[in-house]
This record gives sequence, C-alpha cells and structure tokens, in this order.
Amino acid sequence: MTSLIALVLAFVFAVVLSHNNHEICLRVPERGAPGPRGPEGLKGDVGPTGQCQYNLREVVQLREELFRLLEALREDTCLAGVKSGKVRDDEMTASSFYLQIYAAHQGRLDGDGFWHPDVSKYESPGEWLQVDLRGPTTVTGVVTQGSGGSAGCTTCWVSSFKISFGNSTNQMQVITDVDGHEIIFEGNTDRETRVRNMLPNPIRARYFRLITVTFHGRISVRLDYLTC
Repeated sequence: MTSLIALVLAFVFAVVLSHNNHEICLRVPERGAPGPRGPEGLKGDVGPTGQCQYNLREVVQLREELFRLLEALREDTCLAGVKSGKVRDDEMTASSFYLQIYAAHQGRLDGDGFWHPDVSKYESPGEWLQVDLRGPTTVTGVVTQGSGGSAGCTTCWVSSFKISFGNSTNQMQVITDVDGHEIIFEGNTDRETRVRNMLPNPIRARYFRLITVTFHGRISVRLDYLTC
C-alpha cells in the first residue's frame, strides 16, 4: 500500500508540475511546416516549430481524479477496522435493527449491506450505531455512506448526525464545540459517496456511537472511523 501511494504521489506531482509549466502534450507534437524553397543550390529556411497540443479540461480532470484516488488511498490506511473486519460483528451494536440482514454489523464502510433500524423506528431521529474498538483508541474522524446499491433502500442515507464516545456504554458523552453545544456533523447527500468528517480534536475512547439527526428516505448507514 505504501509503495502504491508513493507511485500515485509521484505521478500526481509530475502531472501538476508539467501542467504548471505548460509542457503537457496529450498528443504527439506536430512537425513544423517546411520553409520556403531557397535559391537553387541553397537550403531553405527552417519552418516554424510545431505547437504542443493538449486539452486543458482533460488535464484538470485527470489531476482531480488522481487527487481523489490519492485521498481515498490515504483515507483507507487510517480506517479503524470496521471496513476490514478487524472490528468483529459482535463489536458493532445498535439501538435497534430491522431483520438480521440489516443488523449493526452490516453497517460497514463500502460493504454490500447497511444498518437499518427497526421498522417502527427507521424514521425516528436518535437511533444509533455503535462500534467497540476493544480498548481506548485515538479517533480523528468518521467516514459515512448511505445504503449503496442494496435493493433494501436505494435512496436512503443519513444527512446529519452526532457522535458520542466513552470508555463505558453507561457514560457516553456527545462531542461538543468550545461553547459546549453538541456538534451536528453534515452527513451524506446520496447513497454511495463517502463523506469524511474530522473531529474538532482527536478523542481517545473505546466506544464510538453515531446518533442520527436527519436523514433521507429511511435511516441507513455504513461507516468506519479514522485513527490518523
């Protein structure tokens, strides 16, 4: 993974540097036209130099795509283990769930399933999804997704939420700002795109709980936490 990131970094740097110096060619430069024929016995003048041809929009799009790829690779190296399965099924719990196929452990980032509260509560703010990191762990942020391509709910996601934490499930506290107000994080706007929210300060705790505030369709979440 480290070598792949280094390779992508080098490529991005080369693209940006070349673009800034206006030296990128997406097509082979054309040869200059021959100069006018000189007097008999004399060589004609050299024609004008061919111009480097490139599409600026394509260059910008390529650079943006490379930066997105690099950011995703960097992000994946910081995940706490929900996506990878390092966090076990029994270490993910929820306020409720609708059928086993929507249980808490289905709410893994990039997974095929998602967490979905009980049918009587999936349109009720305050439902939560909790992750047990087994011991005090420094968490810097959270990455969320909606329901993905699952047939269960193709237009469902959580658009805002709060995060609580603690070393005991009986003593959880919600993350607040400097004035003591509970922070409401901006969530997803579609079912698939990752949304990353960084915490105002790194927090060291064992349990982290996403508490739903607003949502589109019905409450549906996939997530992982960041540790760097």
